[in-house]
Amino acid sequence: MRAAFSGHLRAMQNFAPTVIFLYAAVLVLSGLLSWRLYGRRFSFTEGLACAALLAMAYRLSLSYPTPGYLLATAFALALAVGNGLRFRKTKQLFPSGVLLLLSGAAMALLAIATIFSW
Repeated sequence: MRAAFSGHLRAMQNFAPTVIFLYAAVLVLSGLLSWRLYGRRFSFTEGLACAALLAMAYRLSLSYPTPGYLLATAFALALAVGNGLRFRKTKQLFPSGVLLLLSGAAMALLAIATIFSW
């Protein structure tokens, strides 16, 4: 049983930084699409700022996994709440609805990684 848990821990430590990196890339891409399609310059700036904060969490997770995963999880939770409130207000699927789903998925995966790395 101990060996199986050790394998899951190693797999999650390899998978979680990839999730953080891809989540940051999706935020930048979403902001860029929102700016180009709808002219929302603030969404592009918001996407870049969020990606910069996730880049810090990514870099931290390479050296110190638990604090890096915890920071990324908290940030994904904050973005999920913010996008949920925006989706409830505007009822627009893009960008807030899609980002709500992606933030929730990233938060769940990163929460599992945080628990395994503890």
